[in-house]
Amino acid sequence: MANSEQISILANGLEAWNAWRDANPHESIDLSRADLHGLDLLSPALRAAADRGVFPENSGWSFIMSEVIGYDVMPLNLRSVNLRSANLADANLRKANCAGSDFSGASLRNAQLGRANLSSAIFIGADLTGAFLRGAQMSNAVLLRTIVEGANFGYCEVHGISVWDLVGTLAGEDNLLVSPPGAPNLRTDSLNLAQLIYYLSRHEHARELIDTVSYRMILILGNFKEGRKAVLDAIADAFRKSGFLPIIVDFDGPASKDTTGTVETLARLAGFVVADLTDPSSVPHELATTVPFLRTTPVVLLRKMDTSGYSMVKDLQAYPWVLGIQPYQSVETLIQQLPDIVKRARALSDTLRSS
Repeated sequence: MANSEQISILANGLEAWNAWRDANPHESIDLSRADLHGLDLLSPALRAAADRGVFPENSGWSFIMSEVIGYDVMPLNLRSVNLRSANLADANLRKANCAGSDFSGASLRNAQLGRANLSSAIFIGADLTGAFLRGAQMSNAVLLRTIVEGANFGYCEVHGISVWDLVGTLAGEDNLLVSPPGAPNLRTDSLNLAQLIYYLSRHEHARELIDTVSYRMILILGNFKEGRKAVLDAIADAFRKSGFLPIIVDFDGPASKDTTGTVETLARLAGFVVADLTDPSSVPHELATTVPFLRTTPVVLLRKMDTSGYSMVKDLQAYPWVLGIQPYQSVETLIQQLPDIVKRARALSDTLRSS
């Protein structure tokens, strides 16, 4: 819970708070669960500066807020502060120093974070709906399951950022700076791709590595319920021993749009796809929506003997990148057949890619 004494100091304004922090540099700051809705410690200082005639005559507050904050007014010092689950909705944190702070679970809905220092800050499960972060320093920040609907990240510095499972659609992600200080400026317009783009630009053999991973990656699809896990384990282990990288999608559960999209993405990256239709409760749906668009990725269909499999399999086999069904009697015989399956899939892949 928030430290009540620290909350009181914060309530005295920006200058009092920053002075206290300067005098107590090693004090642990706990503002977790604090209700800081609409926090705006900068405006009073700005108004005082305006009264002294610092700003041009007839300057509007929009000019003051966009052009002066961070230059004529000291930034709010929230460095390394525990702000977990705090309510910072509509807060004005422009140019604030929040480096290393923990905003996990916090509400930052419609907060103003333009040009703030958010390097190494943590936003696990935070709500950034409608937040304005344009120009913020976000190097090494962590965004995991962060709600970003309508948030603006344009011109942020994002070198080293960790982005996983964002929720919502960003309002802006243009001109993200992905290179570190001192390196040639490299910008992109995708927060999700920033890490990959930097990697590709910095590693001489990145393209070769991706091609190698793609060549070695085998996507395995199936419904491996209890009693059939041995099949999954045996196939994956056999591929590993042969130097492949098996990626497994087990459909022992309800399918979803997210599942379908993931399968399609992985299938496009894989050297080839192996689908077991022995227990086709959901796999056919994924194949039906993915196979038509692969074109250069061979698909190998497996089915245990004496099972009905998938009644519409002939529709899939109409595509030239789908190999005929490979029946198997047991796990042991399937493992023995894998070298031949790989050989056929590789030959088909070479044909498809050269045509």
